[in-house]
Amino acid sequence: MKAATKTSKLAKPATAAAVTLGAEVAASRFSMEQQQRFRAAVDMSPDLVLLVDPATMLYVDVNDTACRALGYSREELLSMGPQDIFSVTRAEIAAAYARLVAGEPGGTAEGSYRCKDGSQLVVEAFRHALPTANGHLIVSTARDIGARKRADQLLALEHGVTRALAEADSMSGALKTAMRAICESEGWDCGRYFGVDEKAGVLRFAEAWSVPGETMDHFIAKSREVSYAPGSGLIGSVWQSGRPLWIADIAKDTRVHKGIAREIGMHGAFFFLVTTGGKTIGVFSFHSREVREPEARLLQAISVIGSQIGQFVQRKQAEEVVRES
Repeated sequence: MKAATKTSKLAKPATAAAVTLGAEVAASRFSMEQQQRFRAAVDMSPDLVLLVDPATMLYVDVNDTACRALGYSREELLSMGPQDIFSVTRAEIAAAYARLVAGEPGGTAEGSYRCKDGSQLVVEAFRHALPTANGHLIVSTARDIGARKRADQLLALEHGVTRALAEADSMSGALKTAMRAICESEGWDCGRYFGVDEKAGVLRFAEAWSVPGETMDHFIAKSREVSYAPGSGLIGSVWQSGRPLWIADIAKDTRVHKGIAREIGMHGAFFFLVTTGGKTIGVFSFHSREVREPEARLLQAISVIGSQIGQFVQRKQAEEVVRES
């Protein structure tokens, strides 16, 4: 990963404090009181601050924020190096450090740290080479940008569905394109749409999209044979409640005793309403072979998408009525 030459917008006071702390660590030029003051300032930074010895490729100091964010103790981190937890190889990191030591300006780089619990912390990092009496230290100041990246991803999903609806020639094609966009963006295996049959008072299968495979084909084929009254099954319950539903694992949920999805080994599931003018006209269901924990941000984005699709479906239905009249 090559660092950008443009200076980062990370908090510059934190970077300045980190540089000063690095000098203090290397040269011990300040009094104990000064050292404690700088240590407190850096530990209070909202950014991760990590000092690396490029000769040994080991951390020589880290702030409290880094320890909390990554889940490691300071002692654990000081026995490691960036190559142990950052999403770049040791050779690439060493080459980047060599360029900084040779005088290349510091810059930003995006990547991810592997936390102690196995999760990934997506960051934007600013790296700078600090000359000392005993060589150089690399000062890395990193900021968690995971929330920003996720927000951008969901906004792109909303825009993608909007484009798909604008370009669709038919309601069926629009529904399938929207489900595919959600599945591919969010890693779900199958999406189904059930529309309200007002005369019969039930939800009936209308359209679906899934990853290829006989199991998914069987799932969709079986879905065509069922309908849901208000309160019947999970889909009917969502229709009746007027609220979305997310189940991390239907195999362990007491509300799910049987069903096509459970029979074919699905686990994660979420359901949301398609509405227009305050009226529910359909319900989407999405399923995954993996256990999927609920995510509030996705549900918020899906609520917007549901309204968009609702307006589209209502418009297409109105056009169909005009053609038939």
